[in-house]
Amino acid sequence: MVFFEIDPIEPVADAVSILSKFSEKCHFKWTPLSFSVVVSRNRPLCISAIKMLPKMFIRFYCRRCYEVTFNIADFFVIMSYLRRMGVSSLSFCMPTTPTNQSCITLKYRIPCQEDPFNKKELPMSIVAEPVDVGDVDYGSFFVSMALEEFRCVVNDMENAAYVPVTITSSRIKFVALIDHWETSFTTKEGECIIGGIEEGQEIKCGISLYPMKFYKAFTSKRVWFFSSCDTNGLLLIAPMGVYTHISSFFPQEIISYVRNTFT
Repeated sequence: MVFFEIDPIEPVADAVSILSKFSEKCHFKWTPLSFSVVVSRNRPLCISAIKMLPKMFIRFYCRRCYEVTFNIADFFVIMSYLRRMGVSSLSFCMPTTPTNQSCITLKYRIPCQEDPFNKKELPMSIVAEPVDVGDVDYGSFFVSMALEEFRCVVNDMENAAYVPVTITSSRIKFVALIDHWETSFTTKEGECIIGGIEEGQEIKCGISLYPMKFYKAFTSKRVWFFSSCDTNGLLLIAPMGVYTHISSFFPQEIISYVRNTFT
């Protein structure tokens, strides 16, 4: 059985609002160490998630790993309703052995109502193929830049499905393939922080900035780029407080996508 309670509900509501801009389908992923809301897109391949640690919750109970899928629009409607009604505390409950006919039960109390608890059910399905953003390779490189600078890239690229990125010890460069222009941020000008890359070393990778409204919804002060330790890919991480962060994983397959699309 999975059970957790959160108060206030804003962290989950904010997460659902951001992820609803990315995809229609969504995964809930529970482990004894975290709760994640995961979305993915196939062309080009990109996986995004918001991960919350147990310290985010009043109560958190999960003895093993679970992953189920549902329509994020349904969840977004529920969370929007709870916000309008002034609900502050929300609990989630899922059966020990979920099936395609199971539901996630959301329990809450509306202020100034006599009923001690109300509930809504969110239909779910068993995940056929689990998805994950993977883990950060902290032994590799990192790049940090202010959110304002990253938003400039997002706005300039205008929903670009693929943006080539080149990273050196002193600069990160983003390239617009269609318009044939580039923008760079350097450590010398204080526009970014780069570590783990030796002088003369150059790392070529790529990201997707589609949909643009998803990345423009980030609220952190800074964004971070890391290498993934699970496969050859790039992780973009935007903290949302001490115990929550949003991340996007861009695997090596994105390189094959751009070769087939733009050549």
